[in-house]
Amino acid sequence: MPPLNYEEFLKRKYLGLEEVIYIRPLLFTEKFDGLYDFVKKGETFTEDDVYVKEKLITCGKSCYEDNTHQFLFYIEGLTFKYKNIQNPPGEFSYLGTDVLHLLRTMIEIRKIGDLELSTKDMLKIAHSIKYGITLDYSALGGLKGIGHIRANLLKRTLYREGINPPKIGTPTEEFIESLLDYSESEKALQDTLTEILVQDRFRDDTHKEQAERETKYVLKVLLRSKKGFLVDDRILITFGLFLLGDRAIKIKK
Repeated sequence: MPPLNYEEFLKRKYLGLEEVIYIRPLLFTEKFDGLYDFVKKGETFTEDDVYVKEKLITCGKSCYEDNTHQFLFYIEGLTFKYKNIQNPPGEFSYLGTDVLHLLRTMIEIRKIGDLELSTKDMLKIAHSIKYGITLDYSALGGLKGIGHIRANLLKRTLYREGINPPKIGTPTEEFIESLLDYSESEKALQDTLTEILVQDRFRDDTHKEQAERETKYVLKVLLRSKKGFLVDDRILITFGLFLLGDRAIKIKK
């Protein structure tokens, strides 16, 4: 790692910035400059941009030199409101691989005492960065096939319904039951998901049929993952190998 990156990591950390902000200099990707081209003409861009920049006030110039503001825009899930974005654009599409390198780096930094994160904290950060979702809801990335936009749809649903976000490693069946308990039925849950898509993403009723199709797919993803756990398999096994060596392969989730 370039010494300047490490220095920047330490500076941000001691300034008390959020984890994903001070972790940014440790990522392999040098630039995240491809997102704003897709969102800058959106209805809520000015408002969303101000929200992100307020979080970076104490960081200063360096957070714009490496486009931490665009990176944070993605992590906060603000892209959900921009219907032209279906998948993470440009460099963001490589984050699934980048977080595996990041895990190794964080483990090494923790060994020398410059990082006080727990193992679960590191897992949350990896899920958050890979799926572009805030740390408190990062376990949603563990749903097989969920992706960035759909994970943020579920996040918004949990927030609206007042349901506590699940923890990394929670049995998926337990999470689905909590969703249905609050919604009272699968149909009610489907209606809530559709409503959020129409209001927050498509922003008009002309896309209701498309929203309903998308909602049905999200429910399929949930039911398909019913017997699993809220954790990304690739992140978990790689992290296990870094921490435990070959014996990680023989250990159950």
